[in-house]
Amino acid sequence: MLNICTICIIIATCHIWILLYNTTMTALNLIKKYLNFIFFPEKCVVCNQKKHNYVCDDCKNHLNDIFNPKIVDSTQKGLACMACFEYKNEIRDMIHQFKFKNYKKVSLILSDFLSLGIRKVFKTQKIDLVTFVPMFLNNQDDLKYNHSKILAEQTAKKLGLPFQKCLRKIYNNEKQHNLSFYERQKNVKGVYNSVDKFKDKHILICDDIITTGATLFECKNELKKAGANVLCATVAFTTLH
Repeated sequence: MLNICTICIIIATCHIWILLYNTTMTALNLIKKYLNFIFFPEKCVVCNQKKHNYVCDDCKNHLNDIFNPKIVDSTQKGLACMACFEYKNEIRDMIHQFKFKNYKKVSLILSDFLSLGIRKVFKTQKIDLVTFVPMFLNNQDDLKYNHSKILAEQTAKKLGLPFQKCLRKIYNNEKQHNLSFYERQKNVKGVYNSVDKFKDKHILICDDIITTGATLFECKNELKKAGANVLCATVAFTTLH
């Protein structure tokens, strides 16, 4: 049988090997990051220049200049929605990268400004939790990537608020962007419902863009039926052309 000293030596040797392994892996990861930094630097998500960061100082300063969070006019009566930017130029390009090209790093800067806008515009409003506009679960692509969920979750974290799924999408309706004003209203009717009761909860719905407000209005109404008070916030606003 092994004596106590032998067992102690074996245990100490194992600890040393584990320590050496962890130290080696840490060193290799640092070397990998350094090489990537030198040979494959991050590109700014706005100007696409090599700046060793996801947004360069010049572009961030420009975004600060055009940042104008406000309650936007909506065709939906009673919908209070804050938007940070007008949907054009670099803001449009960034949202396209995030929404249609699955470039998640864009959401880091979008959620920065969205959280700042919420703090500024809704500073006197109570918010208990943050939620998102859900996608239809039978669509496998939507299971992999829900831009509204990613944006809302990052924004909630930056606001220090709980993040929770509050709605489900029960029908796979047509995409809104090709529809007219009246078609949009009809297209989202009855598409969402609440996952639970939210009596007296103050819920913030986050999304990327508001046009007519039909989708957010429908989501808001469903949460109101569940007893919640609802605010909405988007990165950008546009009008229907």
